[in-house]
Amino acid sequence: QLKRAIDDVVGWIETVESQLETDEQGKDLPTVTALLKRHQLLESNITLYNERVEALLEDGNILIGQDHFDKDDIEQHCHALLQRYEALSEPAADRHEVLQSSLLLQQYLRDAAGVEAWIHERIPIASSTDYGSHLTGVQSLQKKHQVFTTELAGHEQRIGAVGNTASTLSDEGHKASSQI
Repeated sequence: QLKRAIDDVVGWIETVESQLETDEQGKDLPTVTALLKRHQLLESNITLYNERVEALLEDGNILIGQDHFDKDDIEQHCHALLQRYEALSEPAADRHEVLQSSLLLQQYLRDAAGVEAWIHERIPIASSTDYGSHLTGVQSLQKKHQVFTTELAGHEQRIGAVGNTASTLSDEGHKASSQI
């Protein structure tokens, strides 16, 4: 019965290992967010299985301590279970890091696209050579310019944040540094 329970957990571990081996990183922000949530659930399941693994190891140690006729095989199964379970932590952490990096990239791409669109909308205003031909025209252009400079000041922090994120991603050697 113990061996069957251990085999069940080993089967679960194999499923988790295959999920951790995926290279999928998502191609947009909603996909990456969903992948990250799914991975966080997987990490929670790994943590929850710790109690079950410990209980099985304890049962195994009891049988080994009672000099069970199959103690060598039980010890081997328990050792293999513990090794496989403990081996999940590193790939899980690596996968989490990859997804966090992908999330940061997708957030940057979204924010950069928004800033770029805003800039392209404002280029005609900023590069206008119309200085007005009469007083009311000049006053109107001054008001438009004042609105533009106020709007620019309001977006300055957002533009700076996108630039800082780009620098951080590039400095950290993100795999998409060339895209940034």
